[in-house]
Amino acid sequence: MVILIKVLNYISLNYRYSKPLSQNQFNGPTLEDLRLRDLNNKLSRIKRLRFQSNKSIKTVKKVYTINHQIEKTQTIIEEDTKRHTIQYNEIIQVKYRTTILKLLKKRSKRINNQIILIEYLILSNFLSQCVIYQYMIMKFVLICNRR
Repeated sequence: MVILIKVLNYISLNYRYSKPLSQNQFNGPTLEDLRLRDLNNKLSRIKRLRFQSNKSIKTVKKVYTINHQIEKTQTIIEEDTKRHTIQYNEIIQVKYRTTILKLLKKRSKRINNQIILIEYLILSNFLSQCVIYQYMIMKFVLICNRR
């Protein structure tokens, strides 16, 4: 059975390559040229497939590193917001405690840009002298707007 398959393959190859590509038989490629071309095509196909698989592996690695970086930045932002909310609560204890707490309760139900703006205005009224607090408030407003 195996010998029969080999013989059939040999006959089909010889039949395929016995026909010249050009109509002029003298200028057409020889049988060896055609076999070499077929082998080169197979090799290039194998190389292309190998390159594509390497490329896909690289893209998977890139996606993994990007996801990992995103997770890192998310944890940093979460820690940052926790720190700022703690500082924000300390500021609230200084002045305007009740009004801002009411606004915070409202915002926990629904995030509204106007509420955040009002909070920023209330805080900036009594902390306008302190540049550090201004920076912190601006950052807090940005974080709130991201949510």
